[in-house]
Amino acid sequence: ELVKSEVVAQDTQRLTYRYGPLLAAAGQNLIMVGPVTIEKPPGDVFMTRVVPDVVLADGTVPPVEKVHMHHAVMLNMSRQDAGAPEVPERFYGFAEEKTIGAFPPGYGYRVRPSDVWAVNYMLHNGTPQNETVYVQYQVDVVDAASPTGQAMTEARPVWLDVQNGKAYPVFD
Repeated sequence: ELVKSEVVAQDTQRLTYRYGPLLAAAGQNLIMVGPVTIEKPPGDVFMTRVVPDVVLADGTVPPVEKVHMHHAVMLNMSRQDAGAPEVPERFYGFAEEKTIGAFPPGYGYRVRPSDVWAVNYMLHNGTPQNETVYVQYQVDVVDAASPTGQAMTEARPVWLDVQNGKAYPVFD
């Protein structure tokens, strides 16, 4: 669900979404086998920045030593991946370090109205009690028809990993 929208720069809007609720069972290492669809920015836009988090129902962030996202990959189900065409396009990933994805000025990831986004994730709860959490993600977007959007260059992701194309690329 969209929980917040604000203007942060000329032609740039920051949208905050939450996916959930998710039950992080006590001692759990939940691995989602398949992707789960999530909300994406509406319209024809360029995404210039994404900031992930795991939050409790009240919006507070639990300490990572208690509950955290071990890893998560955001996918565009409407496109083929450049490195592994048999899987959806992998365009962003994060884990407990909560890496902020930001493009250089003038570049952005194109999001079209027909795109469908999904997330594949592993959630950890190192505590002896169940927790209800949400995946929260902020995306900064520029409308493609705006003056800023018309000057943008489309960035295409190329995902690299040891077992390219595997949903859970564990190796030894």
